[in-house]
Amino acid sequence: GIMKKERLQELNQLLLNSKPDKEAFDQLSMEDAYALFRLAAMHHKKVTENIAKLKEEQPKQEKSEQEEKEENLHITDFNEAKIKSQENVAKVLLGKANFFYTLSIERMKKLEAFYVAYSKYTNSPFAFCDPNTFDDMTWIFTSEEKLRQVMEKQKENNIELRGVKVENEKFLQFFTSLFYMGIDNVLFDYGTEGMMFKLTRICKKPNFAEMENKAAAVENSALQLTSMYFLQEARKAEDKRQKESLPQLEEEMSKNLVAGRFLVPFIKVDPEAGNDQKNIQIPYLKGRDDSMILPVFTDLMEFAKYNREKKFSAVILTFDKLSGFIGNGVGIVLNPLGCNLFLKKEQLPLLAKRFEK
Repeated sequence: GIMKKERLQELNQLLLNSKPDKEAFDQLSMEDAYALFRLAAMHHKKVTENIAKLKEEQPKQEKSEQEEKEENLHITDFNEAKIKSQENVAKVLLGKANFFYTLSIERMKKLEAFYVAYSKYTNSPFAFCDPNTFDDMTWIFTSEEKLRQVMEKQKENNIELRGVKVENEKFLQFFTSLFYMGIDNVLFDYGTEGMMFKLTRICKKPNFAEMENKAAAVENSALQLTSMYFLQEARKAEDKRQKESLPQLEEEMSKNLVAGRFLVPFIKVDPEAGNDQKNIQIPYLKGRDDSMILPVFTDLMEFAKYNREKKFSAVILTFDKLSGFIGNGVGIVLNPLGCNLFLKKEQLPLLAKRFEK
C-alpha cells in the first residue's frame, strides 16, 4: 500500500518545479496531493534547520570594528544573503505545503464513499488517542480492502472493529457528528498512507453556545469521548482488558457525566396543554425482565437516531435532575443507539456525591 519510490520522485520533481504545473495538479489523486504536502513539509523543515545553522555561524563581534569590517565584510554579506534566500525558499515551501494539504481535502470530499472503522463495543466510530501527540482521532479508509486489513490486524491487539460505509452526500453530517464526540482529527488509511486531517480544516465546528435551538446547543463532547475510551476497554473480554487504565478512564467519564446536560424525550398527552407532569408521558425502554429504563441522550444527533419518526419532544436536564424523571424505572440508559451505557437508579446519587464541587 505504501507509495512506490518512482512515484515519490516524480511528485518531488513536480513540487520543486518553479512554475506550478496546473495540468499535472488537476490529475492528482488524494494520495498524491497528500504526499506532496508531506514532501513540502519535509523540505521546509530541512530549510528551517539550515537557516538556524547559518545564523549560528554569523561572525562573532569580538575584534575592533575596523578589523571586523575589513576581515568579515564579505563573509557577513554572503551569509546574510544566503539566509535571506533560504528564508524565501522556506516561505515558498510553506505556501506549497498549505496548498497541497487543502487540495488533498478537496480530493477527499469528492470520493464517492469512504469506510469508517466503528468499535463493536460502542456502536460509534472507533476513538484512538495518538500516544505521542495525544490527538484524538478516528480511522477512515478510502477502500473496503484497506479497512479489512486493519480490522484483521487490530484483532491481534484485542480491538474489535466493524466497517460502516458513508456515502458522499452524508460526509458533512458524519464529520459534524465527530465534533459532538470530541474527535478533532481524522486519519485516512491508517496502516498505509496515513493521511491526517484536522476536522476544523474539513468543515466548520458548530458554535454550540450560540445556537438558537436550545436542544441543538446541548453537547457533551468530553463525556462522549471519555465514555468511548472507557467502554472500548471495559467491554472487552475480561482477560483482554488493560486493567491498569480502567480506573482512570472510568473516573474521567463519571466526572463528565455528573457535569453534563442531557436530552430526555417526552410526548405531550394533549398537545394544546402545558408541560406539567400530568400532561407528559415519558417513553421508557424495556429492559430484559420488562423493567423500565429512562432513555437519556448526550446531544441532538444521538436523540435523532431514536426520534426517527419525530414523535418526541425533548426536555433538557442536568445530571442531578435525572433521578426525578426515572419514576418507577430501574435506571437510565445513555445513548441507547450509540454507547448504550446503563446506570442503575441507585448509582446516580452516589456518582453525584463523588464529584460534588
